[in-house]
Amino acid sequence: MRSRRARATYDGHAREVVRTDNGRESKRQQINGTKTMSFDPGDEKAKVSATRGFKTWFSTREAGLTVESTVTVTVSCGQDHESIEVAADECGQAAEQLAKKGAEDMGLYLDEFNKDMK
Repeated sequence: MRSRRARATYDGHAREVVRTDNGRESKRQQINGTKTMSFDPGDEKAKVSATRGFKTWFSTREAGLTVESTVTVTVSCGQDHESIEVAADECGQAAEQLAKKGAEDMGLYLDEFNKDMK
């Protein structure tokens, strides 16, 4: 018998905001979808969610750059303690990876921004 794999949903966004004396530019990217987890979902009567996020900024007198990315991953699993711990651990890891990728996709290159402003 093949074991089933839990399916998680994830939801969030990444955002980059550039502020200058000439105005403000903002880019936003949705981070939504489903992800197959490595564990069997069991009776699926427990629900586990984990949220991870990143935010960083750089500013000078003339301009500033803020990058933020936040993602929540939710999955149903079995009600026993071990299943919940496994689901929580995997949800946290997945949320962190997705939020990090979102921040990278939005241009989290503060050194380059700093060089351009000089």
